[in-house]
Amino acid sequence: MSAKAACRIVGWFAVSALAGSGAAASSTDLLCDPGKIICISKSVAHSLISNPFRLEVHVNSADDIEVKWEIRDSAGQVLESSSTYDYMDSPVRTSAPSKVLHIQDFILKATKSERGTLILTPSRYTVREGRVDLPGFEIPVRLTAKKTLVTTLGPEEPKALHAAVIEWVEGERHDDFDPKLKLVPHQAEVMRIDPDAVIGATVEVALRSFGGQGPWHVTHWHRDGNTAHVPTI
Repeated sequence: MSAKAACRIVGWFAVSALAGSGAAASSTDLLCDPGKIICISKSVAHSLISNPFRLEVHVNSADDIEVKWEIRDSAGQVLESSSTYDYMDSPVRTSAPSKVLHIQDFILKATKSERGTLILTPSRYTVREGRVDLPGFEIPVRLTAKKTLVTTLGPEEPKALHAAVIEWVEGERHDDFDPKLKLVPHQAEVMRIDPDAVIGATVEVALRSFGGQGPWHVTHWHRDGNTAHVPTI
């Protein structure tokens, strides 16, 4: 399926409704992995994770480095995990020979814990071995037990939507995807969302409910009156 087709299908959903926010780190105030390939500001340690989770990661390598992250609460529950590999367009600020990756991710699970762990793992791609994980590091962080209830509008029967998608993809014509299915509200309880990011979080909840080969991520959005604008690639 083409990206354009996928966007049409996902766009059919009707939508209703900072970890360490991390100040930019100086070169003398960093926490790094054992090989000092990736570093973050020391201010992230023991800071309050916000939603969306935002982080600047300094990459000190000329190689093709990806960064995985995972946020766990004190009970061991994985609240969110992803990688820069999952983003089609990760914002980067470059200052040779290093670069800074600007990570943004939504935490779509709630927790009762006020303590957690941020785990960062760099990986390097080589032609011979493919993508290989390198030693990473863990950072203690604080979490909020407060929650936000997100409401989306989607099909009552998910299997009916899947069947409609297959029929549309395999059909000879590809007009706008507009199946006549019964829509009902769906609610998801997530970690408390920054009020300015409710649009992005709600859209991401809807996108992830659709599924796919990998996680969906929303990085840009804005509101114009009663209309929410979310660019797609």
